[in-house]
Amino acid sequence: MTTARATKNTIVELIVLTLAQSTMKDMGLTAMRGVLQSDPRLAVLDGSVDLECVWELLEGQPGFEPAATLAPFCFLKTLEPRLQISIKLPTKLGELSETDIVKNATACRPRREDIDRVIEGDKEGPTKRIKPASLKAPPIRGSMTEELTTRKKILAGVSAAVVLASLVIVGHSIFGELGGEPKFTKIEPAAFTSEIPLRSAEKWGGEVHASLADPAWLKQPEDKRRKQLESAMQRLADQQLNVLIIEDDTKRPRATAQLFGKPPKVFVRFY
Repeated sequence: MTTARATKNTIVELIVLTLAQSTMKDMGLTAMRGVLQSDPRLAVLDGSVDLECVWELLEGQPGFEPAATLAPFCFLKTLEPRLQISIKLPTKLGELSETDIVKNATACRPRREDIDRVIEGDKEGPTKRIKPASLKAPPIRGSMTEELTTRKKILAGVSAAVVLASLVIVGHSIFGELGGEPKFTKIEPAAFTSEIPLRSAEKWGGEVHASLADPAWLKQPEDKRRKQLESAMQRLADQQLNVLIIEDDTKRPRATAQLFGKPPKVFVRFY
């Protein structure tokens, strides 16, 4: 049987898992996941995926360190045989030999079971959910229940269901769905902004994806737009939402705002 090629969602989840093992783990990976999932440039085309757009996204983040990306990107490159696709590294990493790639990849050490779960989950279909390595909740592994009695298996299943349900309530946005699209629900733009001209908005977990009604907003002074996004993000925070992604008519992200840190602070980026 021929091994299926990895999907875009698989690539995004692997990117998040590897970055979570670097100094970029505190740069707002939840918001990055939403942006990357919406970026058509990360699509798997003709058995190949280009990570240039990932570099562009990281490069614009506060505290970006180019050297810190080397290990995660090289680790992703070494997964080519398992993913059945070709991975093109960002041009600013320069020319890297196969030896360089393998050597640098050893500095990135995500948990093997997390990597396996992402890749194998993609083959099993859209019902498989992924948990990033940065999530501290203990993973539920099939191997943990192999030697349990029938009664203990039932109890373990009930406990697992309770854990998963709790995680969905407090942080649904950290999960990805392989092989399928996220299930969005509508939210009224007026519920969080009257200044940004939005046609519609949808939420998924802690994320809100909003569609611009008037592209002229993109030409307004950046400081003005930044204040509008910060205000909108503060209002969304009251609804337990922590990421806002503004998209144009082509679904391309044009601005993002995210709450993270202690105390929470709004970080805004334009594209």
